[in-house]
Amino acid sequence: MKKIFYFCVLFFLGAPLFAADLDKEINSMMGKYALFEITNSYMVMLETLYPERATRAGFEIANTMLDERSQKADGQRRDALAQIKVKLSKVKKKKLTHSEKTDYEIISRTLAFDNYLLNKRLFETSPLYYLEAQDAVYDIMLKQINSIRQFKEVQPRLTKLPDVFIAGVNNIPSASKTESALAINKAYAAYTSISDYEDFLKKNADDAVDRTKLQLLLNAKKAALREFFNYIKALNENAKKVTNKNDSDYRILLKNSLHLDKTPEELTKTAEAAIKKSKSNLILMISAITGKEKAEIKDFYNIEAKDKTAPDYPYLLKTVGDEIENANKAMKGVLPASEMRVFVNHMPQYPSFLNPVYMFLPPYGIEHNLIGTLFIYTPQDNPRARTSHINKNFNMSRIKMLVTESVVPGRQMFYSYSYDTKPIRRILASNAMVDGWAVYAKHLAFEVGYLSSKEDALYLSYEDYARAVKALADIKYNTKQLDYDETALFIVSQGIKKEEAEIMTRQIAFNPGQVVAELAAYEEIKRQRSKYETIFGKDFSLASFHNKIFTIGKIPLSMLDSELMEEYKKEKRPGLKVYKPTADL
Repeated sequence: MKKIFYFCVLFFLGAPLFAADLDKEINSMMGKYALFEITNSYMVMLETLYPERATRAGFEIANTMLDERSQKADGQRRDALAQIKVKLSKVKKKKLTHSEKTDYEIISRTLAFDNYLLNKRLFETSPLYYLEAQDAVYDIMLKQINSIRQFKEVQPRLTKLPDVFIAGVNNIPSASKTESALAINKAYAAYTSISDYEDFLKKNADDAVDRTKLQLLLNAKKAALREFFNYIKALNENAKKVTNKNDSDYRILLKNSLHLDKTPEELTKTAEAAIKKSKSNLILMISAITGKEKAEIKDFYNIEAKDKTAPDYPYLLKTVGDEIENANKAMKGVLPASEMRVFVNHMPQYPSFLNPVYMFLPPYGIEHNLIGTLFIYTPQDNPRARTSHINKNFNMSRIKMLVTESVVPGRQMFYSYSYDTKPIRRILASNAMVDGWAVYAKHLAFEVGYLSSKEDALYLSYEDYARAVKALADIKYNTKQLDYDETALFIVSQGIKKEEAEIMTRQIAFNPGQVVAELAAYEEIKRQRSKYETIFGKDFSLASFHNKIFTIGKIPLSMLDSELMEEYKKEKRPGLKVYKPTADL
């Protein structure tokens, strides 16, 4: 009932929040009620001015719209953000509870990053900003919703897509060498994935008339995308390579988008320590399997090539589903409950540009359908290539790894059990906590025996090593120490295969800081667990600790320590005040 009331308030507030009535007194806004109203205002702004983000926040009313990319629209966004900022400035932070101060920090950082993006004038500087409209169409296509409604919502976004690409041609006079190169690659991936739409039409269009209508839209989309691609390619050819060592953009992103308070220099130390530890573990596992005294990273790939445990293509999705059930059974006793279910489906081609093996699509924001989708990618046109891809990426250890990361006890479990946290956290907070939990989940699965073989331990140690290398490469690339090609070479120099290094570099360029936040969050969750194991000793409850992580939900990483302390204080258990961290924590 509480949630129903919240959303009634949200939708009845409506657009008038941003009309002329700005002089009302906000003296009555105190504590949670002030943050409640500010959150409502922000959600309405998303719905009206950022419909693409609103879809991912769970507001289905925005599903038929795309963001307007123009100076006028940015002006409206700037005004709306200014009004929300005024409301936030009226809140007396000292009077907030500890939890409310965390929420205040999330809103404050979100507003700061939104304004930062507006100041970048993306509508006239960023080709990638226009290509995000393509992603917004897939946000609808990938959802497991009623096919008729899904078809009706994809159609208007697809109709508007050519106008977005043409606007990009008209609005962007020039673009940087680096960004235009990334945009060329992404536009090419979009153009060569037209079959995704055609497959969607076959499954969801009501009749031949609808299919014909959508085919015309596809043709218009292809023509506009081709024009956009050629234009960005010309901009790239004319752009000069500028040596710019300013990393302020990355520092802002780390703090206000990813909600990390550590500097790149501090995070570099975290990544380097993780590389040292995980490399030692990986070499140890390689030696245990091969019997070699002087094992090397490259020996991992020889072991991988000999692994023939992958299922045949017709049984791939079923095997993944079976392992979800097995993982559910293994997790009983260490989690609040473990019956997690997801849709398991084949991945369309376009998302494989950044997710070449699998991708977990979570429930969107506030939506009540808490079941996510685990997409598995396999090449469809070439049976031989498909078999090779499956043998390499879906042996049984790899399948168990992706299940524990994405479903149970990983991302699906986090989203399911943090659903009752406030919308401020579910929608506005960084995903760092979820990503860190997903890494922790794999280690938890090993701890309880679901991942039990030497091969499981080998692949787990390899993933730890690859993540740490990728995190360090992310920092080097985004602080301008290395360019794109140099970053790929750096990853290869750490023993990672060239093919994987190229994928990692692409992910780093398109999702800056994500893997750094993931690593930092994983380390912090481990640290907190060790802390409370020390405090409570044999009375420590692992299930209770995990439940508190879910209860807290997504928050800035630096606030996890105090938020957990507040949760444990509610139990009135002894020992909380005498804890002193040891050097190895």
